[in-house]
Amino acid sequence: MTSKELIKKLPIVAENILEEAANQPQLFVEAAYYRVGKMRKQNQSGAALAHHISHMATKIRNKKNEAGEKITEGALKERIEINEATQQLREANSQAYCEEEFAKLLLEAFRMRAKALHVIADAKMYEGRSPSAEIDKIERRRLAARARDLELERRNSEIED
Repeated sequence: MTSKELIKKLPIVAENILEEAANQPQLFVEAAYYRVGKMRKQNQSGAALAHHISHMATKIRNKKNEAGEKITEGALKERIEINEATQQLREANSQAYCEEEFAKLLLEAFRMRAKALHVIADAKMYEGRSPSAEIDKIERRRLAARARDLELERRNSEIED
């Protein structure tokens, strides 16, 4: 799945919040696979760059100049950096790094989406309750507490007698 396809699925637009919540785990998994793919791409591009640099350095070190002297480390690094293939590999590695960072943020967006779905579902459940139901619930708690207090008083009066 591409980033554009994942981004299109981020908004919570369906009226049926249960359907959105049911689809959320699969969307999260797809975003996680996307992230892993970008992470692998970044690792591969970094490895390709490192391999290229070490291969070039070995080739250059093995060559001696006309006087039979080996190249200095500074000159070696400079020759490697100005190499066109090195620059292309660095650019590819930089691009892969940016894509991986974006994938991390996209995965975080799906985590936020899951939390938003939870909040919306809680709000919908709360909307379904009537104010009188909440009052009844509070009143039942008070009555239960009062019943416990009365039971304690009764037990205490039996002990004293």
